[in-house]
Amino acid sequence: VALKWSLPDPDERGAPLTQSQLRSLWWVGGTFTGLHLLGGILAGSPLVVGTPGWLGFGLLILAYVLLHSLAKGPVLVWAQILVLTSCALMLWHAPLSVADGWRVWFLGACHAALVIPALRGRPMVSIASGWCLFAIIVVTFVVRAPERWSDAGQLALPFVVIPSVAALYAVMLARADRRLRGAQEAEAEARRRLVAAEARQRVVAARITVGAHVEVVLVDRLRVREAVGGQASAELLAVRQREL
Repeated sequence: VALKWSLPDPDERGAPLTQSQLRSLWWVGGTFTGLHLLGGILAGSPLVVGTPGWLGFGLLILAYVLLHSLAKGPVLVWAQILVLTSCALMLWHAPLSVADGWRVWFLGACHAALVIPALRGRPMVSIASGWCLFAIIVVTFVVRAPERWSDAGQLALPFVVIPSVAALYAVMLARADRRLRGAQEAEAEARRRLVAAEARQRVVAARITVGAHVEVVLVDRLRVREAVGGQASAELLAVRQREL
């Protein structure tokens, strides 16, 4: 029988997904990103434009690697910074076409990356990242295509809604987890008290049983009016020792 014990990680408490679970589910983010990449290829336009675009593409891949390998603590924040930077670099030279959203496939590919912090117990990081990407899209439209700045809302709104829904989901699961853990701790404490009470009861019963035998011998001695002393005391002590 092999028993392994380790202290619980504080970052794992209240997180819908643990780090090991997220590491084993890397294929979900890979499939989601791959489908958007395929959509960009089928759109017929270049996947990325210029050196900044390829740099942003590399940063996006690096962000996903970090999120699925070291998704804890400051890594979650730095990975979100990489995601936002990659989107800004790829979006700056990309064709701004709301009608053909697959030309900016990388924006849709970021949804999974924005949701991961919420699933790791950091919902505010997901919400903040979504709002930052919303601002990046709006500013890019205002600077590059001011005549179509109103179209930016249609493209940017999902990056506020989806992380917010993920954060709400994570908060609800965290509350349910805390309540369940509290109920389990209360049950464990009740079991501990019950076991302690049963142990005390067994000790008291054993003492009463041992004392009863000694008292019977003493009563028999008094019944026949035999002095309790000397030899009688030695016999009582012997009886006591045998019972113990």
